[in-house]
Amino acid sequence: MFGQYYISETCPFEDHICEINYDIPLEKNFEQYTKPMTNYIYMIVLSILPLAICTWCFTDVFTKYWAYDWKVSRNFGSCMILFMIVYNILVVITPENKEICSFPRSCHEGINDTIVTTNYYYQIKECPHSDSWLTYYYSDIYDYNQDCEDSEWGCCTISEGIACSEFQDETYSYFNNAKDDYDGRWIFHLDKIDEKGSNCPSVEKMIYEVSVNDNNNYILLSFMISCFGIIILIIINVCLICNRKLIYVQTDDKETQPFSPRNEILVGSA
Repeated sequence: MFGQYYISETCPFEDHICEINYDIPLEKNFEQYTKPMTNYIYMIVLSILPLAICTWCFTDVFTKYWAYDWKVSRNFGSCMILFMIVYNILVVITPENKEICSFPRSCHEGINDTIVTTNYYYQIKECPHSDSWLTYYYSDIYDYNQDCEDSEWGCCTISEGIACSEFQDETYSYFNNAKDDYDGRWIFHLDKIDEKGSNCPSVEKMIYEVSVNDNNNYILLSFMISCFGIIILIIINVCLICNRKLIYVQTDDKETQPFSPRNEILVGSA
């Protein structure tokens, strides 16, 4: 009941809530389980594979239709593939620079009438100054609606599990006397879809969604870099093809140029 927990996508449980391993430093708990292998597979498929296919097409397929120097295309494509491999390796082995934040899930009496909390720990780039800010972070992920005027049931709210956060700077006796009468709630700028607010998140879901969406989207970044490389590869090959056609046109012009003594003199003198 009084255990400390962390919320992370690396936690293997369905709700992504794991109890802290007290035998290792807190930050190591977030590294106990690796990220899903599907993330790395997506990065490889969406970044390296398209580059490899385009490089192969320009060096082995298109050269059968247009005779041009494909070595430039091959070298650039190979360099981009090597770059993406190194980039993906660095993403895997380099830890993200994040802060470890805490959210008090329950309060207990400590020494000298102080409050001792048991917490949910989570990681984001910068911890909120107030726990209630998490509602704004969560609202930003989805359809933000300042006044929820489109819903007949108003905005989503959350009241369960926030009392300890509101009173953690007070004495325990004050908290103990006030908690039963406390009727505070935090407001999400999200429309309720029904009277019960079945689409409104719990504290745990709010923390998980905020922490996951604060991650760098390396899959999208890999795909964008790959697309940039493919665009450059296409430009290079178009330029090579056009340059090769220009050479053919100039050669044909010289071959069809009418004979004249002046031309013969010029050629002989050269």
